[in-house]
Amino acid sequence: MIVEKKILFVTGSYPPNVCGVGDYSEQLFKALINQGNSFELFYKTNWSVGNLFSYLREIKSKKADFIHIQYPTEGYGYSFLPLLLVAFLPKKKIIVTLHELSNRTFKAKIFTMLLLFFSSKIIVTNETEYAYLKKLPILNRKEIFVINIGSNIPRSKNCGKNLSERKIDLAYFGHIRPIKGLESFIAVANQFFGSKRCVIIGQNLARYQSYLDQLQSESTYIEYLLNGSVDETADNLADCKIVYLPFPDGVSSRRGSLMAAALNGCIIVTTYSDDKEINDFFDKYCYLVHNEDEAKKIIQQLLSDNACTDKNVSKLMDLFSWEEISRKHFEIYFDKNN
Repeated sequence: MIVEKKILFVTGSYPPNVCGVGDYSEQLFKALINQGNSFELFYKTNWSVGNLFSYLREIKSKKADFIHIQYPTEGYGYSFLPLLLVAFLPKKKIIVTLHELSNRTFKAKIFTMLLLFFSSKIIVTNETEYAYLKKLPILNRKEIFVINIGSNIPRSKNCGKNLSERKIDLAYFGHIRPIKGLESFIAVANQFFGSKRCVIIGQNLARYQSYLDQLQSESTYIEYLLNGSVDETADNLADCKIVYLPFPDGVSSRRGSLMAAALNGCIIVTTYSDDKEINDFFDKYCYLVHNEDEAKKIIQQLLSDNACTDKNVSKLMDLFSWEEISRKHFEIYFDKNN
């Protein structure tokens, strides 16, 4: 492909920092530069407002055709700097990938909507956020695109292992932080105390260490496999029979933990969304439940049947390849109308 435009890729988190959006940013950036086009990464660890003018000078010196911002990230924290930057940069150059809005606090929503107001194009990762943005008068005339996420965890070389050969009966996978459904996982794992191997796989953030300590003190029978490399995490998932992901706000196409579990051949039990179309889509690949009691019954049945399943989870990842995700981004960057 002929290089027509230069893209500056801006993020507040990037590995080895622990952040789901940072992991996504790395995977997408690698997929984009593999295409041989002109992409440059703008990643900073200090987002204090005092850096405004030095960051503005640096960004402007790149002479990029588009400035593509990933938002929010753990690295930005509660800083106003991302908003100030877009306010001082040419509006027509700003593309924002918005990873979350509808479930944020009121103050965070106001801040995010102002940031989006100064952008020319908005990318969201699922239809729910798209519908939410389209209902907002301040944003409903913006160009908004839906591009789903992919897995930040690779496919393990052991992903084809038969379920009967896997050593972990039931697992949770994801970042260890509040409002991620960990309490529900532990409540369901209680059902299998002493008879099945139950594991929590993921990464813990320093700011939530006290939360992790509390979880571990209340679930001493559960193993914690934390802070492994992406390859180690993939191998751990490939050793799981069932992964239970009780998302408080339901299943959706933005769930990277679900994609990673699917990629490594796990049976997935997760929670219903409020959106019927989303449920109809995922029901072909996952077991959907309304509550912990339903989850216990399905998991118990699956384990008693030696994890025999009629769900075609392996097909799920075919729809979420990074090659396809990067192709959709190119369509936006190189739109002939830009």
